[in-house]
Amino acid sequence: MRKFYVLLFAVLLSTISFAAIPKHTNSHILKNSGNDSICTYGEYLEIVNSIFNTTYSVPTCQDITVHLDATGNASIAPSDINPANTGPNFTLDIDSFDCSDIGDPGILVTVTDTDDANTCTVTVTVEDNIYPTASNPADINVQCLADVPAPDTSVVTDEADNCGTPTVTFVGQTADPATNDGTIIRTYNVDDGNGNSIDVTQNIVIDDTQDPVSPVLSTITEQCAATATAPTTTDNCAGTITATTSDPLT
Repeated sequence: MRKFYVLLFAVLLSTISFAAIPKHTNSHILKNSGNDSICTYGEYLEIVNSIFNTTYSVPTCQDITVHLDATGNASIAPSDINPANTGPNFTLDIDSFDCSDIGDPGILVTVTDTDDANTCTVTVTVEDNIYPTASNPADINVQCLADVPAPDTSVVTDEADNCGTPTVTFVGQTADPATNDGTIIRTYNVDDGNGNSIDVTQNIVIDDTQDPVSPVLSTITEQCAATATAPTTTDNCAGTITATTSDPLT
């Protein structure tokens, strides 16, 4: 009678190769009703490798757009590429960005699962959606239209942006008032160069509060009739002006 003893081991390893274990043979004398017989049976050890396939999380990628913050920086995690990329085994080869990355046609970022070195590559686009800042320039007060200064971008003094100093340009202004009394509104544009801009305005207030210089009138003495000549004088805005009166001059 041959007996087989099989010992099965489930080996919890991904891949193991086992060398063959030699079989050995034992012989025993069996006595049965006075008859001796020799029974030989083989004993051997069989190790069966039961492979339990460990399922690793394969990283998944989808292109994303990253927006810079108020400091001009941004950072991402593997889960920002895809929510499924969660856990300490996921890493990125690039995870931080700044203003110098704006306009790049596409930054390639590799997501790696360190458990089994699976990777995927994603294109990251960096954008700046934060508007620059600036205050409206202080009002300018003048007496006359002739005193209105030419447009000057330096009147904007506190322009700022998360990605550097923005550019200020003169846009335009409202029409001049017909007299030396009114307000001109000038518009300046503040542009950060990344598609974000704001307008600021400045008021030029024209208000002529100075009276013309009073002329000194001479006394006219005639015997029968006299003709007066309207006097002239000067004004801070109009220059030389001629007086008018409702009284007859002759």
